[in-house]
Amino acid sequence: MYIPNRFQQKLISRQLIVALFSTQGLNLELNDIGSTIYGKPQMLNQNQFLYFNISHAKNMTVAVCDPRPIGIDIESKDRLSTDSTESLIDYIFESCEQSQICLNTHSLIQIWTIKEAVLKASGYGLWGGVKNVRISMSSVSSGRALFLGNIYDVSLCDCKGFDVAIAKQAQSQLMSRNADLTKS
Repeated sequence: MYIPNRFQQKLISRQLIVALFSTQGLNLELNDIGSTIYGKPQMLNQNQFLYFNISHAKNMTVAVCDPRPIGIDIESKDRLSTDSTESLIDYIFESCEQSQICLNTHSLIQIWTIKEAVLKASGYGLWGGVKNVRISMSSVSSGRALFLGNIYDVSLCDCKGFDVAIAKQAQSQLMSRNADLTKS
């Protein structure tokens, strides 16, 4: 099995982003893709009207684009060892009660994947603090998350031995912000 190194992954990611945007009728070059100071990929021109995000794990790369701020994360289901479980629980949850509620319905790697997708959608990435993301899943595969006063719609799916989470800013929140801006 071929697993690309980090440099090759970044090149593949940029190629995927260019292909993703071409499906939306945009002609981009590899040099049109950059990163924020937090590492989030972005278009280098200021006329961005589609948000996008990308993630990779092992030999799998996934990408999404949407008119709303969006984030995606992918993790291999077998990524965690039992030795690292306790320290990861301490790292991503503020309290034992919070971890028990989440871990009743989802695996630790699923919770991590959801929280990281939310942090990517916010633009902060892991700098935002995994503990600061609150998750409320209405089903095994969908729900909502709260981060720094923003609400995100979240979905989770299983893809060939990987957990994939997508988070995008809630439509209702965008509409209320747009209404506030038009009042000003």
